[in-house]
Amino acid sequence: MSPVSVLQAIQTNSLLLVVVAVPILALLWYTYQFTFYRSLATDGESGLHESKTNCPNCGARVSQSADRCEYCGHAVVERP
Repeated sequence: MSPVSVLQAIQTNSLLLVVVAVPILALLWYTYQFTFYRSLATDGESGLHESKTNCPNCGARVSQSADRCEYCGHAVVERP
Protein backbone atom coordinates (compact mmCIF):
# COMPACT_ATOMS: atom_id res chain seq x y z
CA MET A 1 0.00 0.00 0.00
CA SER A 2 1.29 3.39 -0.86
CA PRO A 3 1.49 6.13 1.77
CA VAL A 4 -1.11 8.17 -0.11
CA SER A 5 -3.70 5.39 0.01
CA VAL A 6 -3.03 4.87 3.72
CA LEU A 7 -3.65 8.57 4.37
CA GLN A 8 -6.86 8.45 2.33
CA ALA A 9 -8.06 5.43 4.32
CA ILE A 10 -7.33 7.24 7.60
CA GLN A 11 -9.20 10.35 6.41
CA THR A 12 -12.18 8.26 5.30
CA ASN A 13 -12.34 6.40 8.61
CA SER A 14 -11.99 9.65 10.56
CA LEU A 15 -14.85 11.21 8.63
CA LEU A 16 -16.98 8.13 9.23
CA LEU A 17 -16.19 8.34 12.95
CA VAL A 18 -17.22 11.99 13.09
CA VAL A 19 -20.40 11.50 11.07
CA VAL A 20 -21.60 8.42 13.00
CA ALA A 21 -20.08 8.37 16.47
CA VAL A 22 -20.34 12.03 17.47
CA PRO A 23 -24.15 12.29 17.02
CA ILE A 24 -24.64 9.02 18.92
CA LEU A 25 -22.47 10.22 21.79
CA ALA A 26 -24.29 13.56 21.84
CA LEU A 27 -27.65 11.78 22.00
CA LEU A 28 -26.48 9.62 24.89
CA TRP A 29 -25.13 12.66 26.76
CA TYR A 30 -28.35 14.67 26.35
CA THR A 31 -30.45 11.66 27.41
CA TYR A 32 -28.33 11.32 30.55
CA GLN A 33 -28.62 15.03 31.33
CA PHE A 34 -32.41 15.03 30.83
CA THR A 35 -32.84 12.01 33.10
CA PHE A 36 -30.54 13.45 35.77
CA TYR A 37 -32.15 16.89 35.92
CA ARG A 38 -35.66 15.46 35.75
CA SER A 39 -34.88 13.35 38.81
CA LEU A 40 -33.93 16.53 40.69
CA ALA A 41 -37.12 18.37 39.78
CA THR A 42 -39.82 18.77 42.38
CA ASP A 43 -43.43 18.00 41.69
CA GLY A 44 -45.00 21.40 42.35
CA GLU A 45 -45.61 22.03 46.04
CA SER A 46 -45.62 18.33 46.91
CA GLY A 47 -41.89 18.33 47.56
CA LEU A 48 -39.10 16.02 46.56
CA HIS A 49 -39.50 13.17 49.06
CA GLU A 50 -43.26 12.81 49.41
CA SER A 51 -44.49 9.27 48.92
CA LYS A 52 -46.93 8.66 46.12
CA THR A 53 -49.35 6.00 45.04
CA ASN A 54 -51.31 5.20 41.89
CA CYS A 55 -54.94 6.16 41.48
CA PRO A 56 -57.01 2.95 41.40
CA ASN A 57 -59.20 4.39 38.63
CA CYS A 58 -56.87 6.09 36.12
CA GLY A 59 -53.39 5.06 37.33
CA ALA A 60 -52.07 8.62 37.74
CA ARG A 61 -49.40 9.25 40.38
CA VAL A 62 -50.97 11.06 43.34
CA SER A 63 -49.83 11.88 46.84
CA GLN A 64 -50.64 9.28 49.48
CA SER A 65 -52.12 12.04 51.62
CA ALA A 66 -54.60 13.04 48.88
CA ASP A 67 -58.27 12.17 49.32
CA ARG A 68 -59.09 12.27 45.62
CA CYS A 69 -57.19 11.95 42.35
CA GLU A 70 -56.48 15.38 40.91
CA TYR A 71 -56.99 14.05 37.37
CA CYS A 72 -60.17 11.95 37.50
CA GLY A 73 -61.62 12.81 40.93
CA HIS A 74 -61.81 9.19 42.09
CA ALA A 75 -61.37 8.54 45.83
CA VAL A 76 -57.76 7.45 46.38
CA VAL A 77 -58.02 6.29 49.99
CA GLU A 78 -61.19 4.93 51.51
CA ARG A 79 -61.79 6.45 54.92
CA PRO A 80 -63.56 4.43 57.66
